[in-house]
Amino acid sequence: MSHDRSHRDTPLSDVLAYPCHLTIPHHCKLLFQGLTRIPQHIAKDETDETPSGWRYRVKMENAGSRDVVDLELFARLRIKGLKPDFPKNWEVLYPQLAYGRVPKFEATRRSKRRLAVRIRVCDVDEFSHNILPSAIREKLRRGIATLEDIMSLGSDSTLQVFAFGYDAFSGTRKVFESPLYHVQDIQEGVFARKSLEIISRETYRKTEGAQPDESTVPSEAAPSASPDVR
Repeated sequence: MSHDRSHRDTPLSDVLAYPCHLTIPHHCKLLFQGLTRIPQHIAKDETDETPSGWRYRVKMENAGSRDVVDLELFARLRIKGLKPDFPKNWEVLYPQLAYGRVPKFEATRRSKRRLAVRIRVCDVDEFSHNILPSAIREKLRRGIATLEDIMSLGSDSTLQVFAFGYDAFSGTRKVFESPLYHVQDIQEGVFARKSLEIISRETYRKTEGAQPDESTVPSEAAPSASPDVR
């Protein structure tokens, strides 16, 4: 698969319309990190909450004028060339997110809030499959595997987040997709509180006057925790 990322310069409405082949009304647009001409990245931050010592998140905002309700989220991880006999085949895995459903995602322009979504790296049934190297399976069993460990397998890999939601006024259901993230799109840092930008912890302390708020981040061991909305 080509790594051409010319889609970064594609008009936002065209990118978001792709999954359902429709022009998406302005009030339904969801902006994922990376679709706003900001370099696409997954945030990687140190934490005591996971055995690996790292947490991985993507962030989005509701850029429309109306709320999105019953928002469902899932991630898809594709790895090429895991089977030596089939080097061009892609294997598909579905890592769990810290929560998969948000009852109400308010319009960011009104609420000033955004949604940070944690990727639960070691929480996926397919990771125990024999097609994965034994060393990786052992790391996954112990909960110490990193996203880089998984996305460095095979000859290529991509991670993508999908969102399904209903416009609060019309009830229209839309499907949105994030950019295709590659292993080199993982960037160490935390999300700024009032934007989709990834910054260092030191910068966060200087600009926000506090440490990044760990208490609002769902635990790996508590998928039913409240979403990290800010």
